Amino acid sequence: AGAVFGALLFGLGAVFFSQATLAEVYTLNAFFVAAALVLALRMRWRGLAFLFGLSLTHHRTMLLLAPALVAFAAVTLELFRRDGWRRLRTTVSFPALALAFAAPLLLYLYLPLRGHVGSLDGSYRNTWAGFWQYVGGGGYGAFLTGNPLGNARTAADYLSLLQTELGLWGLALAAFGAGWLALRRRWAALALTGLAFVAYFAFNVRYAVSDFQVFFIPIFLLLGLWAGLAVGVLLEWVGRGRRWAAVGLATLALLATMTPRGRVSRAGDWAVHDYGVDALASATPRSAVVGILGEMTLLRYLQETQGLRPDVQTIAADLESDRIARVSEWLTAHPDRPLYLTRELPGAPERWSLGAEGPLIRVRLVPPMTPPPAAQTTNIPLTPQISLAGYAVSRPPSHAPIPPLRLSVVWQARAPITRNLKVSARLLNGAGEVAAMVDKTPVHFAYPTTAWRPGEFVADVYDLSLPPDAPPGEYTPLLILYDPSNNAAEVGRAGLPPLRVE
Repeated sequence: AGAVFGALLFGLGAVFFSQATLAEVYTLNAFFVAAALVLALRMRWRGLAFLFGLSLTHHRTMLLLAPALVAFAAVTLELFRRDGWRRLRTTVSFPALALAFAAPLLLYLYLPLRGHVGSLDGSYRNTWAGFWQYVGGGGYGAFLTGNPLGNARTAADYLSLLQTELGLWGLALAAFGAGWLALRRRWAALALTGLAFVAYFAFNVRYAVSDFQVFFIPIFLLLGLWAGLAVGVLLEWVGRGRRWAAVGLATLALLATMTPRGRVSRAGDWAVHDYGVDALASATPRSAVVGILGEMTLLRYLQETQGLRPDVQTIAADLESDRIARVSEWLTAHPDRPLYLTRELPGAPERWSLGAEGPLIRVRLVPPMTPPPAAQTTNIPLTPQISLAGYAVSRPPSHAPIPPLRLSVVWQARAPITRNLKVSARLLNGAGEVAAMVDKTPVHFAYPTTAWRPGEFVADVYDLSLPPDAPPGEYTPLLILYDPSNNAAEVGRAGLPPLRVE
């Protein structure tokens, strides 16, 4: 029952289950972690060496398990005794272990043999240096040495993640299980699981990616093992002469794993796909898009599998400094070909003129002094420095029950702007109530108003999503400029003609 409890506690967690329902690397990595722990506990050293080598062809974070495996072997084989190393040489064949470990790594030879084809994300270079960068995961070092995505997390965020995934009962039982190993002086098992927990946790705190929760899956696995051990120990204590009490405790433990800890459903989850289609559709012919590796992999996947916009070139760069360099190189080498960013980029507003086109950010060397085409031309002053020069309403590609309403607007900066103003784009229903709203810095957070040049026309985009139960009818778009540094004081507004939403 303890083993079943631990397996269910881990397997029914929202993060693990979400990764088990899509084509990703993290569930297979969890298998390798679990298999390595099993082989270590059974002291199948050759099998462990082979499996560990094979796991390194899949995910490099398996290296985090190495210190725990070495410590476990040292404690199990009593290497700290005076004759420990002599006994080790008579117990373990190091050449056999080395061969078992190295054999699966030969799979990497496939890369230079087929490297001329290239990789889906476009990052692989079929050179000796490119090979080692790919094998060593050099492109991901940016998330360890810096924080290119600006992700700031606190201890409360990590605690909330653990509680959501395992529940308070699961965490309490895991703490009990780890404490029991220490009290019973099961140093080998504690070294194996405890050092692995510390290594994975330390790495995850340092690794500044947006989807940090998926890297906690090995931690969830270890906590599940400790919790399962705790249930097994409690059942053993209670079950001594109390069969029905043990059955009752086992039933409660299993029921506890069924407690909802987050709902996961992939039905209708088209957000990432729709973003990729929208981005490619928004790019002009023979243009290029600069973004982080994952975003470029998405666009290239749609190009390769669905034949969407093969004329659009994708350029992957995770570090902000690298994205600045790629943009500069493109604008210098191809001044007649458009260039886009996928997200805000510090330093870009000071160097170039920016504007939104769909979900992308257009980069220009020279600020546009004539307005881009708009379905409706207006001249509505919102402040003495900013006016609304035009707008258009459309629907972006979407599988949502009610597709978002895209409000594309054109601002004109009539004079220098000294305040970083934000925009609140809203849809009002027939009763004048806010039915949908988006608040953000113009041009997808990328182009603050203080960077606008006098006379410049700035294209901007806001996607407004109505709730699924919103009734059809007339909705009125409203644009509000406000100063976030002055208690969000409104400085200007423009109400647009009502439109029919079905």
